[in-house]
Amino acid sequence: MADEGFEFPVDRTQVMLFARSLPDIRPEYWDPNDPATKAVGGITVPPTFVQCSAHWQPDYPLDLTRPRKEPRQPRPEGQGGGGLGRGLHAEQHYEYHHPIYVGDTLTVTTRPGRRWEKEGRRGGSSSSRRRLPSTGTRTACSA
Repeated sequence: MADEGFEFPVDRTQVMLFARSLPDIRPEYWDPNDPATKAVGGITVPPTFVQCSAHWQPDYPLDLTRPRKEPRQPRPEGQGGGGLGRGLHAEQHYEYHHPIYVGDTLTVTTRPGRRWEKEGRRGGSSSSRRRLPSTGTRTACSA
């Protein structure tokens, strides 16, 4: 079942700084007057930019700078992993359904992903979540 979601505004400065941090200086990510930008319909976002939506998530676990809406739930005994800084986006895949442009406001919802069992030093089971940014009623990207 999907959650109620949150909004994520796509800001020109955020896109430019994100692209430069990669470093990816293509004009499609910052210059509205460049012919390449006009050819794609406007300033677009780099492929992994949607991960920045985490900064807009109300209870993002790695954001220690603002109060949480809900207190952190203790992890049940015997379930490994967790803790700040232990998350890993291994083999994360982004599927874009249509372009995302500067000026869009995405609504991000999360629903359960496929489950798998992993045997390792800590063992146990893991689960994934699918983040679904959308513009209006159309899904823009699945991750």
